[in-house]
Amino acid sequence: MTLRLLPCVVLLLVPVPLRAAEAPQDTLAPLRAATEAPLASPAPLRAPTEARLPSPAPLRASAERALVRVNALTDAIVRGDLDEIRAAYDAKVLLVGPATLTPLDSIDAVLKHYQARARTEKILYFHLRQGRSDIVDRQTAVVVANYEEGVKQGEAIIETNGKIMFVLSGGPTAYRIGAQVIVPNVNAGTYGPMGTAISSRPWGRFPSREVPSPDAVEQLQFESPWAEQLFETTKEINATFPKGSVDAMLAFADKDVSIWAGDYGPVYITGVDAARRHFDDFFRSGRMRGIRAFRPVIREIGGTRMVYFQFEESLDVERELRRNNGQATYLFRIDPSKLVACTETSIVLANIGDPYPVN
Repeated sequence: MTLRLLPCVVLLLVPVPLRAAEAPQDTLAPLRAATEAPLASPAPLRAPTEARLPSPAPLRASAERALVRVNALTDAIVRGDLDEIRAAYDAKVLLVGPATLTPLDSIDAVLKHYQARARTEKILYFHLRQGRSDIVDRQTAVVVANYEEGVKQGEAIIETNGKIMFVLSGGPTAYRIGAQVIVPNVNAGTYGPMGTAISSRPWGRFPSREVPSPDAVEQLQFESPWAEQLFETTKEINATFPKGSVDAMLAFADKDVSIWAGDYGPVYITGVDAARRHFDDFFRSGRMRGIRAFRPVIREIGGTRMVYFQFEESLDVERELRRNNGQATYLFRIDPSKLVACTETSIVLANIGDPYPVN
């Protein structure tokens, strides 16, 4: 959609932990220090509005715990420690990224994914940059960061970078990652953090063969009435784009936690005001003709509910008609039901996408 154009992207903050070897940019020191002593339990939250006021010390500690949990996961991924990777995720984790055309929807599927990667490439580093953690309620946190990942394929070092979001539940002493969404950037730099010349990973677009005909009737089955209603809300948000109404779209957005991450730009966006500036800029030179959402997967994660869907959109950019297909997620706070985060991307690995480069 495109955040390039979708309304949110958005999708999952307080500085992300970095490794000691990166001392000049290290933001992890205070977080590692935070783990050396027990953290206080979050103060009781009496009402949704109170929970979203500026965080008192216990809530800041909860945010730090979420960042530490995420940083431990990325360290384990680099080491290939499957036991620690398993411990970091919820059993029903949802992982959305460019390596698959549908989400990985269980811990077993995620572990098989990492095992398969290890047979073709070695992960050298996975650095989180400009990390931020937001507390949705006393059991739920959303972490978003920009990332750099370097892998070795044969003798070549390949780097990708982009945005990554994590949704955690279980509370600060038992956080588990219930969802992980990766939104890569099309272009990487010319050298990596280690000063080594790198090559960019080749990308493709979400394949047109996966897009159902507009005349096809999708038979959907929802596990609960709220899931069906949330998908209807998702379509209502999408409908604001052809109207060019930024106000109507942002009326769905949470005023306190607002994350937007798409392949429309190199970094994530936070805050309703920043989102408004982004969409105002787009509508000065572009126009959305329509967005079609299909194949939804809906999950409840702590105090949030995530809607994953695939999309087809058509838009005019500087008088040129463009059609994009891709994957998106909308993350909603449960009480009140407001849009907390939005992610979207049309990028997938070249070997599973349409066989032409992304321009």
